[in-house]
Amino acid sequence: MLKIAMDKLVCIKVFESRMEAEMAQGVLAAEGIEARVLSDDAGGVYPAILLGTGGAKLMVNQTAVDEAVELLEALDAGSSDGDEGDDSGD
Repeated sequence: MLKIAMDKLVCIKVFESRMEAEMAQGVLAAEGIEARVLSDDAGGVYPAILLGTGGAKLMVNQTAVDEAVELLEALDAGSSDGDEGDDSGD
Protein backbone atom coordinates (compact mmCIF):
# COMPACT_ATOMS: atom_id res chain seq x y z
CA MET A 1 0.00 0.00 0.00
CA LEU A 2 1.26 3.44 -0.89
CA LYS A 3 2.07 5.76 1.97
CA ILE A 4 2.56 9.09 0.25
CA ALA A 5 1.54 12.27 2.04
CA MET A 6 -1.09 13.87 -0.20
CA ASP A 7 0.19 17.40 0.43
CA LYS A 8 3.60 16.45 -0.97
CA LEU A 9 2.39 15.00 -4.29
CA VAL A 10 3.43 16.55 -7.57
CA CYS A 11 1.92 15.78 -10.98
CA ILE A 12 4.75 14.70 -13.27
CA LYS A 13 2.74 13.70 -16.33
CA VAL A 14 -0.84 13.65 -17.62
CA PHE A 15 -2.01 10.71 -19.73
CA GLU A 16 -5.02 10.34 -22.01
CA SER A 17 -6.05 7.09 -20.31
CA ARG A 18 -5.89 5.52 -16.88
CA MET A 19 -4.23 2.43 -18.39
CA GLU A 20 -1.29 4.44 -19.74
CA ALA A 21 -0.86 6.17 -16.39
CA GLU A 22 -0.96 2.85 -14.54
CA MET A 23 1.69 1.38 -16.86
CA ALA A 24 3.96 4.34 -16.10
CA GLN A 25 3.18 3.88 -12.41
CA GLY A 26 4.37 0.28 -12.75
CA VAL A 27 7.64 1.40 -14.34
CA LEU A 28 8.25 3.74 -11.44
CA ALA A 29 7.31 1.07 -8.89
CA ALA A 30 9.83 -1.32 -10.46
CA GLU A 31 12.49 1.31 -9.73
CA GLY A 32 11.31 1.80 -6.15
CA ILE A 33 9.42 5.06 -6.72
CA GLU A 34 5.95 5.18 -5.21
CA ALA A 35 3.34 6.88 -7.35
CA ARG A 36 -0.41 7.38 -7.55
CA VAL A 37 -2.74 7.73 -10.46
CA LEU A 38 -5.45 10.33 -10.04
CA SER A 39 -8.24 10.15 -12.57
CA ASP A 40 -11.85 11.21 -12.43
CA ASP A 41 -13.29 8.36 -14.48
CA ALA A 42 -15.52 6.64 -11.91
CA GLY A 43 -12.90 4.00 -11.18
CA GLY A 44 -12.44 3.20 -14.86
CA VAL A 45 -16.16 2.64 -15.48
CA TYR A 46 -16.51 5.81 -17.58
CA PRO A 47 -13.14 6.42 -19.25
CA ALA A 48 -14.63 9.04 -21.60
CA ILE A 49 -15.02 11.36 -18.60
CA LEU A 50 -11.23 11.84 -18.66
CA LEU A 51 -11.60 13.91 -21.82
CA GLY A 52 -13.35 16.63 -19.83
CA THR A 53 -11.23 16.42 -16.70
CA GLY A 54 -7.76 16.80 -18.17
CA GLY A 55 -6.71 13.16 -18.20
CA ALA A 56 -5.14 10.71 -15.74
CA LYS A 57 -2.48 12.36 -13.62
CA LEU A 58 0.62 10.50 -12.45
CA MET A 59 1.62 11.83 -9.04
CA VAL A 60 4.84 11.26 -7.09
CA ASN A 61 6.28 12.58 -3.85
CA GLN A 62 8.05 15.90 -4.39
CA THR A 63 11.34 14.31 -3.29
CA ALA A 64 11.17 11.80 -6.18
CA VAL A 65 10.17 14.17 -8.99
CA ASP A 66 13.57 14.44 -10.70
CA GLU A 67 14.24 10.70 -10.69
CA ALA A 68 10.71 9.83 -11.83
CA VAL A 69 10.75 12.35 -14.68
CA GLU A 70 14.17 11.06 -15.79
CA LEU A 71 12.91 7.48 -15.89
CA LEU A 72 9.81 8.36 -17.89
CA GLU A 73 11.78 10.54 -20.31
CA ALA A 74 14.26 7.69 -20.86
CA LEU A 75 11.34 5.35 -21.47
CA ASP A 76 9.78 7.77 -23.96
CA ALA A 77 13.12 8.27 -25.72
CA GLY A 78 13.58 4.51 -25.97
CA SER A 79 10.11 4.13 -27.47
CA SER A 80 10.69 6.80 -30.09
CA ASP A 81 14.15 5.41 -30.92
CA GLY A 82 12.55 2.03 -31.56
CA ASP A 83 9.96 3.57 -33.86
CA GLU A 84 12.62 5.32 -35.91
CA GLY A 85 14.45 2.04 -36.34
CA ASP A 86 11.31 0.44 -37.79
CA ASP A 87 10.93 3.19 -40.40
CA SER A 88 14.52 2.98 -41.62
CA GLY A 89 14.05 -0.57 -42.87
CA ASP A 90 11.34 0.40 -45.39
